[in-house]
Amino acid sequence: MAQVIVRNIEDGAKAGLMQRANFRGWSMEEEVRLTQQRHPV
Repeated sequence: MAQVIVRNIEDGAKAGLMQRANFRGWSMEEEVRLTQQRHPV
């Protein structure tokens, strides 16, 4: 499995991801993973 590091992400974007993850009861890492699955490149 690949690993991705995102540097210099805007504070608002990070806060939004953390807020959504907390609301759903999982980690920010899981929120990013699920967002990527819903919106593949």
